[in-house]
Amino acid sequence: MRIAFITGYFPILSQTFILDQITALLRRGHDIEIFAFIDPQEEVVHEEVQQYALLRRTHYLEEDFTSLQAAAPFDLLHAHFGHRAAATIGLRDRLKIPFIASFYGRDASAIPRQDPTFYQEVFAKADAITAISEDQKQDLLRLHCPAEKLEVQYVGIDLTKFPLVEREKRGGNLVLLSVGRFVEKKGYRYALEAFARVLSFCPDLEYRIIGYGPLQGDIEYEIKRLGLQERVVLLGPQPQQRVIAELQRADLFLHPAVTAANGDKEGVPSVLKEAQATGLPVVATYHAGIPELITSGYNGLLCAERDVDCLVEKLLLLLSQPGLRQEMGRKGRQVVVEKFRLERQIDQLEALYSRVRERGVA
Repeated sequence: MRIAFITGYFPILSQTFILDQITALLRRGHDIEIFAFIDPQEEVVHEEVQQYALLRRTHYLEEDFTSLQAAAPFDLLHAHFGHRAAATIGLRDRLKIPFIASFYGRDASAIPRQDPTFYQEVFAKADAITAISEDQKQDLLRLHCPAEKLEVQYVGIDLTKFPLVEREKRGGNLVLLSVGRFVEKKGYRYALEAFARVLSFCPDLEYRIIGYGPLQGDIEYEIKRLGLQERVVLLGPQPQQRVIAELQRADLFLHPAVTAANGDKEGVPSVLKEAQATGLPVVATYHAGIPELITSGYNGLLCAERDVDCLVEKLLLLLSQPGLRQEMGRKGRQVVVEKFRLERQIDQLEALYSRVRERGVA
């Protein structure tokens, strides 16, 4: 199929799930053209952007969408993120091409809080709508998304990039890792508070953080306030190859996500799947779609949002029990293999594409 991928930013480090979909579909013989609203002009890009020559396939949208209309016809228009779908849904009727809208996070939580009718046209006209989790599906149903158009499509990860790592025989100091943009919903404030308290029991523990974003200054301030300058390493934005290397080096992964003041929520964070794919034990929260990936006490440990006491307890439990770390890491890998493989997601996505194309535009 010839498919127009519509997205906000491209190429961008923080959205590997979009990149993985594009490259997987290309490998299966589909013709993908990328239409982005903004060129983020990041200095660091994922190697697949060059490997697949994706910049040759990338166009930056004008107000009247001239470049997309000129590149037509397409078999499908697939808009990633609800607010990007809202901006381009008119192209469905103008070009007579089926339209799919995919939601991922704040687009289904923070944005409609400001205007509950924001997606009215998308819900009415889109041929299919996908949610990233069952939790998000319920959010969209509460916004009156038609149930018959809506289905959950979990984001999958490429397991060939995330091999299982045997950690139990390694020596040296233990390493705690977090990866994510510096925004409120990632819960870094609570992560740093918990880490500061854990250091009283494990003074050699190192905390490494990959990320960037608007709260950089706040995070740096908290590190200084808590006296953590010698134990926390901010690694900044990194391509996927470096993220993989850090996952393999780490002993524990921390992701204390919270619902932000503006309603912003996660879906099912891809980085949790990536961490678990390498066998890394995870401490996270009962937030959004995370419990759809992690059953607390089985393949990870979960706390209520903003519960620093619980985070400290769970981290200390795993730090003190290498066997438990190994067991939860192994089960985490097993769940990802069974439920969150990229190949499985692309199979489901191709099936959706086929159904939508066969129905055509009414």
